[in-house]
Amino acid sequence: MKTTVGIGLLLLISAATVSAQTDASAVWTQAVSTMGQSGRWVAGETEITIETLARNGDVDQKFSILQTTTLGEEGLLVTMTPLAMPEGGPRGMFGGMRPPGMRQPADEAPPEGGSPPGSPFPGGMADAMTAPRDAAGANPFAADTEGKVQVAPLGSSRTIGGVRSDAYSVEWEAPDGTAFSGELWIAVDAGAPVRLEVTGDSPESAVQLLQITTVYEHLGETSVPSRMVTTRTIRSGLFSSTTMRVIMSYADYFETDGTLEYIFQGLPGQEE
Repeated sequence: MKTTVGIGLLLLISAATVSAQTDASAVWTQAVSTMGQSGRWVAGETEITIETLARNGDVDQKFSILQTTTLGEEGLLVTMTPLAMPEGGPRGMFGGMRPPGMRQPADEAPPEGGSPPGSPFPGGMADAMTAPRDAAGANPFAADTEGKVQVAPLGSSRTIGGVRSDAYSVEWEAPDGTAFSGELWIAVDAGAPVRLEVTGDSPESAVQLLQITTVYEHLGETSVPSRMVTTRTIRSGLFSSTTMRVIMSYADYFETDGTLEYIFQGLPGQEE
């Protein structure tokens, strides 16, 4: 009798597990579908704050700019306005100041690259602003992660920003080999992502810590990031390391056809 009851319980538990996983797959499919049109939306304003942190977690240096994006005849025009400058100006902290992945106008001479001796970012701003690259890899909704993301329900719920959300564990490997894992909160009613908290295990031996938190907002029929925080610790010597935190806040989204190129218009410090 006991054996029969035990087998029955195991069958019930197994059936419940399969059902929960099936539900998680359906919720994940809905979340991916919701994110499908996010590439058509562009933030008109992005506030970017880059901080280097002391060992006790206090901010050592801080650089903050406002990136404004508008629609031009040849593409998306990007301009930068300084909000907070580190000691010695932005070049003193980053060296070459062009963000990676942005084309410069043909009539503009390329800026000098490299940082002064002692800078924690010898590759200039392209080295300092690793957040866009890390964030791209930390996007489980990207096309290159399709079919590679493992999702499972965690059985907990909470209200985030007024939205009732369920928690799911997520795991996947980015194209650069970084293994991401963490928690994804999905809106119960809309099936849209609300918050993503992940840690990345990078194949680069110099990367000691990589943590990324993304907060989403529902926009039309899709969801877009409203805030992203990337914390990265890089070994810079045998017994030394540099911790950087990049905070990106997005606002004033507008819709495009999703094919326009970003054209870099200007950044403080280039006139030096």
